[in-house]
Amino acid sequence: MPNHAAYTAADVDDARRGHPEADLVAYAEARGLEAMPQALIGHFRGLNPTWQEYVFNPLRGELVPGRFGSIQHELDEVDLDGDGDPRQGGSYYGRRTVGRSGFRSLIGLERKPKNEPFAADAMWLPTTGFKLLVPELALLPAMMIRTRDHMAFSHGGFGASFRMADSRWISDELRGAVTAAISPTLETIATTYTRLEIANGAIGLRVDGFRSDPADLDRFVAALGTIAEQLTEVARPLWAPAPFEQPLAAPDSDTHPAGFFGFMSDGVAVMERDAAAFNLVHEDPADLHRRFPRLPLPGTSLGVLAGTLPGSDQFGRLTWQTFPHAPTGHMRRAALVAVAAGAPTLPPGGVLVESTDMYVAAADGVAGCWTRTISYGKVETADLAERALASFRESAQI
Repeated sequence: MPNHAAYTAADVDDARRGHPEADLVAYAEARGLEAMPQALIGHFRGLNPTWQEYVFNPLRGELVPGRFGSIQHELDEVDLDGDGDPRQGGSYYGRRTVGRSGFRSLIGLERKPKNEPFAADAMWLPTTGFKLLVPELALLPAMMIRTRDHMAFSHGGFGASFRMADSRWISDELRGAVTAAISPTLETIATTYTRLEIANGAIGLRVDGFRSDPADLDRFVAALGTIAEQLTEVARPLWAPAPFEQPLAAPDSDTHPAGFFGFMSDGVAVMERDAAAFNLVHEDPADLHRRFPRLPLPGTSLGVLAGTLPGSDQFGRLTWQTFPHAPTGHMRRAALVAVAAGAPTLPPGGVLVESTDMYVAAADGVAGCWTRTISYGKVETADLAERALASFRESAQI
């Protein structure tokens, strides 16, 4: 194992080994979850480690009633400085780290690591991650909360045991509301290392060690489910539900909540071009989330086109969904339609239509589909509409 450490003394052997000894198959079978081979679960792209080599024993399914989630053992990547010391505060056990910058750092040049697993100037620590899709939170800015010892003193307090990372998008009012809502629940599960992240309609909890005890896992799952409901109440004033066919507002970034990122100017121009080419209406991406708080898609919208989908007589919306915390060309192409009467109920997280390579999910009378794979800067409106319609038909949603 390359540079490594553990958050607790009990996890040193796992840190040296670089992977867990125990699996989670029995837990998955007992809880109705799907145990998967080593992989990154795409629903949580913005919250997952960078590489699948950092993930072990992933489980996915209905983690809490009505919500899709995952559990997995993860190697937490913590950056090192040129001397091999952690840039993140706190105590570490069994640490073996070596600085990699060498002579280049002495002359003011930064080493550029290879784009591959374990190439970063970092150390890796055993942790367990729990994640939930909570689309009701899509209009909240990204937030990150960690145990005090592992967060710089300059960041604001968050209850007795935590700090919240400062952000220009987080107002004092919002910080206070989130603190009041969830800090009591967080305190009940405070471990040596605990990290809670809220981003792009999903929440992730990471705790120290490769956890495998069923009661221990259940405790964290229950707490994450409670936090999801508590944060949903914080976000509720941002919603404005209305019928699916009712038009959304015209695009206006000045009306977007703090920290919400739609397409930048080049993307807006593409939306306008394709709206004209396919006789569609360009709508506001933030308003999509106001209209449909339980939007059956992962991520947040960069842009929306609405109208009769090309090649059909079906009214729907096309949307391009993103997952990181800032504007990006990485996205999943997606679509929405009103669910037909008598359509079959789909499980949380959706089902994969193999013929189109798209997932389909539904909530509150709206069906959504999205591409399994990421596109970079590819809008491809006509292809998206064709694949979406085929996906909805094969899953019997229209």
